[in-house]
Amino acid sequence: MELSQYPKIGVLYSKLEYVDEVFQLLKIPWEPYNQNHCYDVVFAYKSNIPEYNGNIINLEDNDIFLNVINILNNFTSNPHIPECDELLMNIRKKLQTYTTLIEIPPSPWNYPYMVALTHDVDLISINECKLRTVGYAIFKCFKQFKFISGLKLLYAKLGFKPDPWNLFKVWENMETFFDVRSTFFFAPKKGCGLKSHPHREINYNIDENLLTHLTTNGWEVGVHGIDNWINSEYGIEELKMLSQRNSGNRTHWLMFNKLSLSKLDSAGYFYDSTIGYNHTVGFRSGTLQVYKPLYLKNLLELPLHIQDIGLLGDYCWEIDSDVWKRIHCLNLDTDSAIELCEKLFQQANYYGGVLTISWHYHNIIYPRDWSYIYTYIIQSTKYIDNAWVTTAKNIVEWFKQRRDVKIHVYNKNNKKFVINIDNYIPSNLPLLKLRLHIDPDKIKYINTEYKITKSYVDIKCDKSAIEVELQ
Repeated sequence: MELSQYPKIGVLYSKLEYVDEVFQLLKIPWEPYNQNHCYDVVFAYKSNIPEYNGNIINLEDNDIFLNVINILNNFTSNPHIPECDELLMNIRKKLQTYTTLIEIPPSPWNYPYMVALTHDVDLISINECKLRTVGYAIFKCFKQFKFISGLKLLYAKLGFKPDPWNLFKVWENMETFFDVRSTFFFAPKKGCGLKSHPHREINYNIDENLLTHLTTNGWEVGVHGIDNWINSEYGIEELKMLSQRNSGNRTHWLMFNKLSLSKLDSAGYFYDSTIGYNHTVGFRSGTLQVYKPLYLKNLLELPLHIQDIGLLGDYCWEIDSDVWKRIHCLNLDTDSAIELCEKLFQQANYYGGVLTISWHYHNIIYPRDWSYIYTYIIQSTKYIDNAWVTTAKNIVEWFKQRRDVKIHVYNKNNKKFVINIDNYIPSNLPLLKLRLHIDPDKIKYINTEYKITKSYVDIKCDKSAIEVELQ
């Protein structure tokens, strides 16, 4: 099919906010249907345009906009399959039968996908923990026959040994060795919070010098919200308690309700990373992409995919109709955990996007020394898959750049066309890329670096105008 001036995709649909989010995830140019324009294909309920004789994707058969939005906002039924991304891939395949597809895929130039490394900081010192917490950790050590580790905790709590839960230097050394940086979500205040289980209690104070040290050296500091999920006033208060160094949030114990994201949005948070599982791993919102939940103004959601407790822990607590229940986690051994993680890596390699990892600050020493799996995730994604491994904020900012740009394509003649990329200002983040779904043998010239595959061409977005000439 000949390429002509874009957009060549029209959409006739009552809820354009649904359509806009779907095409933000696809990043393919489109426009609301105009009966005076010519299109390669139109999305519509056929009964709404009975006079239209062109190519149509009939939404009466399958309302793909409603389906995608429902998964993103009401969550998926299958945690191990990114159902939303599957639907988006099906949309791409349908469009390719009608038009020459140009998109900005959800992965940077030179990277197949991204990884966001994050840590929930629930404790930072054995001295600030209640005896109940320390006693349970000692019991778990003894149960694993790690008697020396248990005794070290006991002697430290009694003041006879150094604090084994002062681990920031360990994290810094580990991540510096692998040349990565991560996000630490700090609780802005002490206590359990409203509507919370007593085991959820936070007992440490914020160390301003520590936060400055981390951010100065490339790590990110975010809010581990206590009550910010309940109303905007609490959200503003907790943001201020952390000196507003960063506007990212992950609520403690992944607490949220149907209004939580709108409350965080009103409070001024840039992104949230709460939507994930406590008891398992996978795609709760059905996607590997950063997305904007329905009816929000600014807040973007960075979905959580792999949490250490869900993967390796034995149980966790979740609330159901105001009743706290203890539920089983996957509790996998090392080999099984690696096998499951690799399945998620494969999904990311195929669809692009980001895998978000949450490794609790204290889970790199006994009784939960899960450091091996964490370092395995880094080595496998960064050095084997060549993923971009970085902080949560960097990932969200990259996706925001992608959301902000617009693509316009203009023909010079039958063999030459120009792809204009508007509103894109390259930064210190990895570059975007264009994906041109065309027979690579037809490419004669492109005015920048590009890579050829069997079915498409990826083009480096280092110019505001990409010139393409066909054979």
